[in-house]
Amino acid sequence: MTETHVAAPSTGDAPSGSAPPPTDTRGPSSFAASALATLPLPIAWIGGQLVAGILKGSNPDNVDVTQGLAYLRPILITAGVLFAIVWVLALVVALGRRRRGDTLPVKLLALHTVVAVALLLSNAYADRAANG
Repeated sequence: MTETHVAAPSTGDAPSGSAPPPTDTRGPSSFAASALATLPLPIAWIGGQLVAGILKGSNPDNVDVTQGLAYLRPILITAGVLFAIVWVLALVVALGRRRRGDTLPVKLLALHTVVAVALLLSNAYADRAANG
């Protein structure tokens, strides 16, 4: 008695109805995407503080730098632009990782976006309450 074995197709296709092969979502690129997703707020804050230090140290407009709101406009513009640039970059990277099955960077970026919006809204509410 001889046994007959039928070879599986060599096309590399998975049999119908089976799950796709698992995707490895760990590794340096996943870590980098997750780290980048957590950076919009800290980079915006650090950039604003650097601009504040430079402008208040050199005082190009000769204003009273002892006031807390000295050079507020350039500080806020710098922080806002840095936040937007890093946020868009993190979004592009996170969506690229999401296509590979890694959802952590997208979740982290969404969390940071919610925190940033909550900070803006609470600041506006506090400002309105303080100004009557």
